[in-house]
Amino acid sequence: MGGGGEVSNGGFELGAVGVPPAPWAVQTFLNTTGFTPQTPQTYAGLNLVSGGKGATTIQNSPTGQQSQIDPDLGPTASLRWPRYQNQDAMVNFHSSSVYSLSQNANSLSQTFTLNTASIDPLDGQVHLRFVLAPVLQNPLHTETQQPYYFVQVTDLSQNRVVYSQFGVSGQPGVPWKSISTASPTEIDYTDWQLIDVPGNLTNGQLMFGDQLQVLVLASGCQPGGHFGEVYVDGVGMAPPGIFINGSAPATTSATQPLTYSMVYRNSSAITETGVTVNFTTPPNTTFQSIVPGAGLVCATPPVGASGTVSCTVVNPMSAGSAGTLAVKLAINPGTTGSIVFSNYSMSSTQETTILGNQLTTVLQ
Repeated sequence: MGGGGEVSNGGFELGAVGVPPAPWAVQTFLNTTGFTPQTPQTYAGLNLVSGGKGATTIQNSPTGQQSQIDPDLGPTASLRWPRYQNQDAMVNFHSSSVYSLSQNANSLSQTFTLNTASIDPLDGQVHLRFVLAPVLQNPLHTETQQPYYFVQVTDLSQNRVVYSQFGVSGQPGVPWKSISTASPTEIDYTDWQLIDVPGNLTNGQLMFGDQLQVLVLASGCQPGGHFGEVYVDGVGMAPPGIFINGSAPATTSATQPLTYSMVYRNSSAITETGVTVNFTTPPNTTFQSIVPGAGLVCATPPVGASGTVSCTVVNPMSAGSAGTLAVKLAINPGTTGSIVFSNYSMSSTQETTILGNQLTTVLQ
């Protein structure tokens, strides 16, 4: 993927500390009016204007992956950077001691070319995957004024958006973790989470030679004085570590069961031990049944109750190995709209928690 094939961490490992190396591009904006809520949220609906300051950097960890503490979250938070190797990108970085970047927003983007290196041998389809971790202050403004992050992948060759994700601090349904919850400067963050943009070569959804633009954006609050930033790492076909990705129906009847199918993998170069997989029932659903793959032992909530499915991989996971899990849920009567789900994860003795890709099912 990329002009010369698969790129290590999207090129983050190749650049020096500081401004992301070309062909990554940084743009600066001001968030002066807040966003216009949309489903799905669009780039145009962010209502950004020109201006702002460059606050997007390549960061280096001399002690390797998952070793550094976020300076705003501190050592009690679970988030550690970089996720992989020694370097990652921080979009719209804003330390706890510098609040001069009021209303500041930055985007980081690059265009990749789909080629044979983009094919995942597990399913035979092309994928663009990467991981990110938003860190957003939660000043309890109105929703449209809150700090936020935004992800968009556009197929420039076909002139269409193929993936988008949007989150504001304090947004319901997101597996946020928080620090300083008793103060006006609460900070919400998530563990590293997977972004998975799949394509189907047989139906023209994505094609070899297509140009995919990845854009990751973070913004401080509209009134000013509260930051929004996001870590980015592991850009490529498969992140070089453990990860879990899921699938769900795009649409379903609210009276029918909803089944999530998941594949958990070890794409690192080493055997990983103590692997666990967790799945928390999304809002407005209850647990019905589970189909664990071989070598997976799970504890579940009672049928008809909400809660967490906790699974242990009995044996060490060798490099390149994978397993499956399927969970069937019932949708609570009277539920309308969409079920947005991202609260499922994987961890090991060697790696901290990584969340699965966000799944959205529209109820009909």
